[in-house]
Amino acid sequence: MNCFKKSTCLKKSYCSVLVVLFCVIGGFSYGQPPLDSLLYKVQYQKEDTLKANLYYDIGIRYAQKDRSLLKIYADSLQRLSRKLNYTRGIGLAYSAHGYYYCMEKEWAKMRFNLNKADSIYEKIGERAKLFSNKGILSLYYNYTKEFDKELQLCLEILEYKEKYDNNKVEVGKTLGRIAIILQQMQRYKEAKMYYLRAIRMREEAKDYNGKSIVLSNLGGMLAQQDLFKEAEPYLVEALRIQETYKQQSIIIGCQANLAHVYVETGRAQKGLEMAAECIGYLEKQKDTFNIIKLTNYQAVGYTKLKQFDKALSLLKERHKLIKGNKIYAIQEGNLLWEYYKVYKAMGKTDLALEYFEEANELREQNQNMDVQLGVSRMKEEFETNKKQRENLQLKQENQLKDLQISQRNYLIYGSLILVILICITAFTTIRYNRLKAEKTAMEVEQRLLQTQMNPHFIFNVLHAIHTYMLKSDTEESGKLLTSFARLVRSILQHSSIDNITLAEELKWLKDYVRLQQLRFSDSFTFSVEIDETISPENLLLPPMLIQPFIENAIEHGFSGLNKSGELHVSYKKNKNEVEIKIADNGRGFSSEDLIHKSKEHESVAVQITEKRILLLNKRRNAAFKFSINSIPNQGTIVLFSIPYRTLFD
Repeated sequence: MNCFKKSTCLKKSYCSVLVVLFCVIGGFSYGQPPLDSLLYKVQYQKEDTLKANLYYDIGIRYAQKDRSLLKIYADSLQRLSRKLNYTRGIGLAYSAHGYYYCMEKEWAKMRFNLNKADSIYEKIGERAKLFSNKGILSLYYNYTKEFDKELQLCLEILEYKEKYDNNKVEVGKTLGRIAIILQQMQRYKEAKMYYLRAIRMREEAKDYNGKSIVLSNLGGMLAQQDLFKEAEPYLVEALRIQETYKQQSIIIGCQANLAHVYVETGRAQKGLEMAAECIGYLEKQKDTFNIIKLTNYQAVGYTKLKQFDKALSLLKERHKLIKGNKIYAIQEGNLLWEYYKVYKAMGKTDLALEYFEEANELREQNQNMDVQLGVSRMKEEFETNKKQRENLQLKQENQLKDLQISQRNYLIYGSLILVILICITAFTTIRYNRLKAEKTAMEVEQRLLQTQMNPHFIFNVLHAIHTYMLKSDTEESGKLLTSFARLVRSILQHSSIDNITLAEELKWLKDYVRLQQLRFSDSFTFSVEIDETISPENLLLPPMLIQPFIENAIEHGFSGLNKSGELHVSYKKNKNEVEIKIADNGRGFSSEDLIHKSKEHESVAVQITEKRILLLNKRRNAAFKFSINSIPNQGTIVLFSIPYRTLFD
């Protein structure tokens, strides 16, 4: 039963959809001449601007009934306006086509036509129609669920109407539209405020029929929030007003919302009776969406009356209408949720859990569909922007052609500039390639120097192993070979890379020193000190940079020493550099000794290291430094200063 604790969240996600669609039921336009009157006028009107305007009005009026007729009248308007060279009429035709493609969900065509219309309206100063197009665009944002953009457009329309349009009916409609958007965004407190403003505006305009729509919507929203006692008076008042106007669609909307209120407030039987009155009308209208919503209310009512068989029978019957249809995916989720509630009330937890899981799975699928819709919307916007860019490019090309015809001399200047740009580009490219080649050459030379040092190092280690094996100590020889194998593998791995971590450096260094300690019968000690601010796993160093000096300390510094040798290596951070110090208490040497050894080729690795540092400095602006300080019979200190670099740089 623990999974049922999640059910509250699931319920709210479905409930917000259940009522919103009822809230927008019965949205009509008022204050316009009857359609029959317009059709009569257009028959006898000569082909002038007045007839063009009639085409527009008739097409817009047909939009909700038969959108194909909207397209026919928009085409007629386009032809007549172009024949008359009637600029405003051409703009109206683009607007009508934009509205048609909006309803057809052909968004690229919608945007193209609305943009065309806007450019015309801006030229002729038709501000009212610009805001009319904003209203069409807001329908697109409603479909794509970009409610924030839809809200912004409607707020701009409201501001315009309040300043420049004294038609309170239109202001009331816009207020009601904003309230519905805020309700869809679940900003219920603000939505209620706009609903109340819309009611007052409809009251001032004496538009009582429109007032009843707003009352029904407000009541539906409050019922959605389970504020049934607060919702009921608004719905009852809306029905009372409709006793005069008798608009069936509005009456059905009010009754459906009231049915919801009744089944949730202990009047299940009354709610079921009211829902039954609505179903017949909705079935005639083939309004599957609202039929399913009413089914949910009926299921709640039957469940509260413990008439579980009727609830299940009704759900199964209506489920057949929408099962597996992606268009009704959300509604199917609502039905599955009601199955769950019925079975839970019956105590059949296994079946309840089954439907609970199905409802939850379908909810997740719907969320994925929303994501796909978002991707599709982005693609459509990309295609629209692409076409706009292409149109702009075409316009610019036409302007360029006109410019070339009228001002041919500019072609010469343009050619000169082009030649200069080509020369600059060629010079820059050649310089870049040359610098790149120099860099590559330095890297190759660096690799060659590194591989030159490796044979020298391997020769010395093999000599150590050979010397030790002559002593016929099999066990220690095995240890020596194991350490040597690890060492050779490290050399091979490091020979092809520019940097290794300090942890890797210490690993091979300790293997090497251990080999030498075994070779010289532990005649010297070795220690490493690392600054606390340095992370061995992150700090990067050139591989085997200090190895020649470790080797010299052991091979030459401790040779013939009459005391225990001490070799110490330390790593310390100094601002943006790392200081590496190799110190020993060996025999040391003077500057004359260093020159003499260089001549005898006893310090080949040191010379290679100097060349490596020289190349590294060429690549990194003299960032590497090292110095040697030695005192005969006291010891030697070698100090490196290299850039502080980590794996994250």
